[in-house]
Amino acid sequence: MIVISWSFTLIQLLEYFAWTYINDKTKIYYLSIIGVLIIFLQIFLLCYYVENKKFKRGLFIGLIIYIIAYCIFVLPKNKLNMKKVQMVI
Repeated sequence: MIVISWSFTLIQLLEYFAWTYINDKTKIYYLSIIGVLIIFLQIFLLCYYVENKKFKRGLFIGLIIYIIAYCIFVLPKNKLNMKKVQMVI
């Protein structure tokens, strides 16, 4: 579980450095797609390590439904067109 949380943190760090030091929108777009795919892969691997077979099957079905719903409802609206914002700490 710690590895999964670290990997989510590293994905956010990747996004931060991409936005901070890369000014090419197409490169940022493709890095964002890679980040989303890595997050889905992490969830898939987390489901893979569940020992109960019935529960594992339900998790995989739920994950597939979630990915399909995300691709149908969220991606067309978002299109991974993120804008830079300044963080105020």
